[in-house]
Amino acid sequence: MASFRGDHPPFTEFKIDLPVFPQNFAIARDNRSYVYVGNYEGVVIYDGEKWQLLKLPNGEIVRSLTHDGNNRIYVGGYDQFGYIELDERGVPVFSDLTEKF
Repeated sequence: MASFRGDHPPFTEFKIDLPVFPQNFAIARDNRSYVYVGNYEGVVIYDGEKWQLLKLPNGEIVRSLTHDGNNRIYVGGYDQFGYIELDERGVPVFSDLTEKF
């Protein structure tokens, strides 16, 4: 495992340009370099130009995110989990897997 060197951490500060509560729990990046942030209000997504909020159907927080290596971001929220994929128009859609388990 590589160690970090220098005085500064290897990341850049980012500002979510949306009116969301400023409490974030997880971050992931997909194969298109979209950034997904698990937020108090859902999943905040940055496509390289703009931020958007994708709320989970139950309206709760998102605590964990992971990329599957293909086209899905798996989402772990409070009392709900599933995945996000882009539809044919490029719009992120949440698919709930909670009832299957």
